[in-house]
Amino acid sequence: MIRCLAFDFDGTLAQSNSVKRNAYYEIAEAFGDLVGVVDDVLAKERGTRHQVIAALVSRLEKLGRLPDLRSPREWVDYLVREYTLHCEKRIAICPEVPGTMAALERLSALGFPLYINSATPTEPLERILGLRNMKHLFKGIFGTPTGKSENLLKVIAAENIPPSALAFVGDNEVDRLAAGEIGCRFIGLENEFSGYAVPPSCLIRDQSELLTALWTLDGRVSDTVKGKHG
Repeated sequence: MIRCLAFDFDGTLAQSNSVKRNAYYEIAEAFGDLVGVVDDVLAKERGTRHQVIAALVSRLEKLGRLPDLRSPREWVDYLVREYTLHCEKRIAICPEVPGTMAALERLSALGFPLYINSATPTEPLERILGLRNMKHLFKGIFGTPTGKSENLLKVIAAENIPPSALAFVGDNEVDRLAAGEIGCRFIGLENEFSGYAVPPSCLIRDQSELLTALWTLDGRVSDTVKGKHG
């Protein structure tokens, strides 16, 4: 039986995937017209913001477009900070994925421990959740520098449960693979950024469908659950 849920954040709870993607173009504007370069970097690099920006800086250096005001490593650190600030301001106010707050509040009321497992660095992630008045709903908030599989193992250890008792809700292939790696259940949310190599067996379009999907995945009957829990 599923006893705990972990959630990716961007694209899963907040409609912030486009915000994060656009922020790469915004920080690159200081170096000239680099839309094509950023397009190419994003097509090839699917890692963390630090990895994407490191790839971008490497390209700028090869093109002779990187000012010598800083070393390449210093440029990476500087641009990561700029990117994080761009994202925080916009993600704090972007729309939720439909049904998010209602689903989280219902799950919390039913007694499910809830966690965040994101590729966003933990400190800015906590600030964003606080600004969105969501932080109180989560028992734990795990971001980078640790990876998503490792964060799921942290949840399992914190709750002292087997992997099968944890459901991870995410919106992309990285999330699906992380769940498969540690053996927990996966509920996939589908959006324009998902890019699943293998379609998840449990798929939702937004968070208004989450509870029905959860009961089905767990072999429960939703009417029975509703009657039991009110």
